Amino acid sequence: MIGVKGNYYDIFQNIDFTSWLEYFTDGIVDELMRVEKNLPQIAVSPQTELKPYHKKILDFTAQKGFITNHDYSILVDRAKATRRLDFNKLIKFGLIVRRGKGKNTHYVLREK
Repeated sequence: MIGVKGNYYDIFQNIDFTSWLEYFTDGIVDELMRVEKNLPQIAVSPQTELKPYHKKILDFTAQKGFITNHDYSILVDRAKATRRLDFNKLIKFGLIVRRGKGKNTHYVLREK
């Protein structure tokens, strides 16, 4: 019944809401699919959670433009092998990129 006018409480039993509900739920599904594409691909879990020392790498890199292992060793009290694991985790997550080799190795934020 398109274009029915009157007091809702007098006519609601005669109105078929099916087409409106289908239209509305299609819109919700479309929006959820759009949001799903924009969500980060990495879910937060103990394996993917960024710790404060990871955030220090990202903050320092955002401010200075790059970070070296030496810079990171000044920021945190972590063993060299552990610092390497921290960098590798951020590389794996696609947040930073390794540049250079040997003593010239440094890390920059990944361009989006």
